[in-house]
Amino acid sequence: GTSTQIVIAMVICVAMIKVLNISKPYHKEYHNIFHEIMQWQIFFVLLAAMMIKFEESKVAGESSGISKSFGFDLMLVCMQGVGPFLMAII
Repeated sequence: GTSTQIVIAMVICVAMIKVLNISKPYHKEYHNIFHEIMQWQIFFVLLAAMMIKFEESKVAGESSGISKSFGFDLMLVCMQGVGPFLMAII
């Protein structure tokens, strides 16, 4: 997406975190906590996408290895966010 789309998605994500903290939509507290963690994870993925887009626009044509390795690292971080939750419910 464009930089504008990423920024709007980040704003929506932060607004959803605020709504979640106020409304507490789940009966069990750990479900609310997990939902908030996942929302923060989405926010940081969007932030990383913005950083990659900035890096690509800065280099303008010369693709550095930063975005490829950063994407892989980001995938590992996302998987680590789900792992502890799955271990907790099993």
